[in-house]
Amino acid sequence: MLNPILIVVLIQVKNKAPAAMQITAEQLLREAFERQEVTIQAPNQQILDEEELSEYRLRKRKEFEDSLRKNRYDFIFKRKVPLK
Repeated sequence: MLNPILIVVLIQVKNKAPAAMQITAEQLLREAFERQEVTIQAPNQQILDEEELSEYRLRKRKEFEDSLRKNRYDFIFKRKVPLK
C-alpha cells in the first residue's frame, strides 16, 4: 500500500489588520439559511387495504433492520450506556 504524502505549505499573512466591514456569526448563519435549497418531500401515502398495509409494514421493517445493520455499533453502544 502506498502511504499518503502530506505536503505542508506555510502561508504568510500579509495584512493582519481587521477588515473595514466585519461579518457577524448571525449574518453568516442567515446567509447560509437563505442559500439552502428546498428539499422535496415525498407525498403522504394513503393506505387503502390490508395488502398495502402489509407491504408498508414490511418495507418499514426492512428499512429499520438495514439501519441497525449499518449502525450496529452505535445501536449497541447506546443500549449499554445508562441514561441519566
